[in-house]
Amino acid sequence: MNYEDRALLSYLGKEKGFEWYKKSFAKHDAKNGKFSWSWSFWAFIGGGWYFIYRKMFVEGVCLLALGVFLTFTYPAMMLSLKISMGGIAPYMLYVRYKTIKSDVESKYKKESGRLEALKERGGYFQNAIYMAVTAYLLIAVFIAYAYITAG
Repeated sequence: MNYEDRALLSYLGKEKGFEWYKKSFAKHDAKNGKFSWSWSFWAFIGGGWYFIYRKMFVEGVCLLALGVFLTFTYPAMMLSLKISMGGIAPYMLYVRYKTIKSDVESKYKKESGRLEALKERGGYFQNAIYMAVTAYLLIAVFIAYAYITAG
């Protein structure tokens, strides 16, 4: 495994999904860092939770807030938002990775220090999965309760 692969793997935090991200990021690299559509089913389904899982907390909370707003004001727009996030979220992660990688490489000369710093600043927030499942279950229970008591 070359340095670029080790750096990406350190940033991602686990091997699962590594090959997919490597291919996705290569598409953006081929366009000199410019946007290229790269579909992520998990970003489509998870929305803001995808970002929180990837430790992009500000983006995740903003997207969750936008989702709540759209749900109550323009529910038909939710599908457009989800489709957009399915294609755009991997690019947003790519930009974050490239920014952090550049910063880390300017601060650390040794590869081991770079990889450790990428691991620290990247990775994933496992609890986001549990939080999302809990939130969706609570919403489902609320909807079921409202439906049952309305009749």
